[in-house]
Amino acid sequence: MNLHRIVIAALVATPLVTLAAPAPKRPTVPLYDAAAITRECDLALERARRAVTAMEAKSGGAGFFGEWNRLQIGLEDVVNPIYLLGNVHPDKAVRDAHEPCLQKATTLSTEMFQNEKLFKRVQAIKPANASQAKLKKDLVESFEDTGVTLPPDKRARAKAIFDKLEELRQAFDRNVREDPTKVTFTPAEMEGMPEAYLKAQEKTKDAAGNYVLGLSYPAYVPFMTNAVQEAARRKYYLAKMNEGGADNLDRLNEIFVLRKELAGLYGLPTFAHYGLRRKMVGKPEVVEKFLAEVKGAVTESEKREVEELRGVKAKLTGKPLAETKVNRWDVSFLQERVKKERYSIDQESLRKYFPTDKAIAYTLLVSEKLYGVKFVEAKV
Repeated sequence: MNLHRIVIAALVATPLVTLAAPAPKRPTVPLYDAAAITRECDLALERARRAVTAMEAKSGGAGFFGEWNRLQIGLEDVVNPIYLLGNVHPDKAVRDAHEPCLQKATTLSTEMFQNEKLFKRVQAIKPANASQAKLKKDLVESFEDTGVTLPPDKRARAKAIFDKLEELRQAFDRNVREDPTKVTFTPAEMEGMPEAYLKAQEKTKDAAGNYVLGLSYPAYVPFMTNAVQEAARRKYYLAKMNEGGADNLDRLNEIFVLRKELAGLYGLPTFAHYGLRRKMVGKPEVVEKFLAEVKGAVTESEKREVEELRGVKAKLTGKPLAETKVNRWDVSFLQERVKKERYSIDQESLRKYFPTDKAIAYTLLVSEKLYGVKFVEAKV
């Protein structure tokens, strides 16, 4: 958890690289196989451990930011591409190989942030500017949040909790990412779907001519927006809401228990207190008060909107309004009907006004304005 936060902060304290750097080789993410993931990960972690040993041998805060920055970049340049490949690679062996790498990276990160020698060097830093002062503050807090100031027994328990939380996160994500659930729809249940959608899903048809859809958003979202039959929407909605299976509910509960225990190591009543004490709001009560105010402000308008959707559904189904109920699986479909009827907005008709090339060019233009960079096409 600290690894990603601190590497970004570390960059604040160092000069920005020139934006006119040579075009990178393609692909920019190394396409490791399973064996390469294990090899490159172990090498990166070993280099990081040697760097930590060298940093431990020094005293005082002088030069620490540069050492820390190089250490984090060395890790991130390897671990982040491996994380990406673990979530998008079509080869299951590659996806499986990334998990022990991230587990080992989490263990190393916890060890680094529980390292008393490194913490003393951070405390000794004399910031040269506001950016370095902010980085020092973030580093100190991250060391403390990982348990460096806890008694030895609590520190060891915090490390075990961080390792277990990473294990549970991986298992949860894996269950969602690799959920094999397929939902079968007859051609009649596909009523209302745009021609482009039906064409794209043609390859999913089974021998009986039914469409067999997975739980990916490109399949799910358009279906819930356009499918006319409520029973079909309900079937798909329930499948999507159960993505990952019942085992993930047990994992969520275990995560909740471990996070509460982690907060207890610091004498805090909940993980919300642990997570918010470093943020602007400071404590859960501030968040709860804000959410209550938001709820009070929007409740009446939400009721009006639901009533409007109920009216649309009653009209479509021919049922009396009093007997009509809007369910979760109805909302996207009914909202789309309102857009068409009230505002003459048809998502499919809008496509012709946003040709791909021009849409991409405008997106890049907006990004150039926002971030002060220049995109130049590279022929590859």
